[in-house]
Amino acid sequence: MRQPNPFTPPEAELEVEPPPEALKPLGSLVPWMRGTGYAEIGFTAVSFALGLIGAGADPEGAFALVGAVFSIPAIAAGLAEGLVLFIWVYRAVKAANALREAPQPRGPGLTVASFILPIVSFYWPYQSIKALFQASDPADPIDYPYAGESSSSRIPLWWAAKLLSGVISQAYLRLSTRAGADMDDVLVVLDLLGDGLNLIEIPLSIWIVREITARLLERARRLGVPLR
Repeated sequence: MRQPNPFTPPEAELEVEPPPEALKPLGSLVPWMRGTGYAEIGFTAVSFALGLIGAGADPEGAFALVGAVFSIPAIAAGLAEGLVLFIWVYRAVKAANALREAPQPRGPGLTVASFILPIVSFYWPYQSIKALFQASDPADPIDYPYAGESSSSRIPLWWAAKLLSGVISQAYLRLSTRAGADMDDVLVVLDLLGDGLNLIEIPLSIWIVREITARLLERARRLGVPLR
């Protein structure tokens, strides 16, 4: 068990900058993340089942059915879930910075942008979510260094599924522009792989938002940060 810094004053005596604009709205985003995430899971599960049933007998028909029926609502649910996640990340970084002297690797704006920036998007978001989880530990004093602390094993699993899903989506988009029946089998397989990875990644995204939010709010309570 980690020992607190003996030179750190008791938490009750620490003067923390209250971040009401970050913490209270942070908690209100959890139901939105659940709603949009579960909607995306539902569409993805049905799409996966239909594709799996029809892939063996009629790949072209399965591909056309899934694309026609579920593409628009699934994309809409995915965009909504992604937007909620970005808003949450922005507010969570602000809250973590306010509740801890050790800053996050990047500011809130750059942390959100790192999810879509070329090259850095392969690692920075994972690093930021891991740092958020570490910084949200309710038991640590405010100035306790958290770099290198252990993190949940679910976070690398979440990031691996998210990265692979993105790679498969790019391959799907590029191959779908090529005409020919010989591409139908490949597209169905990519679609199934993408759906399967999404069924891993989305529940983990919901867990990350819920868990880190709960930890940050508990940390604020222990530090006596007023929530308005």
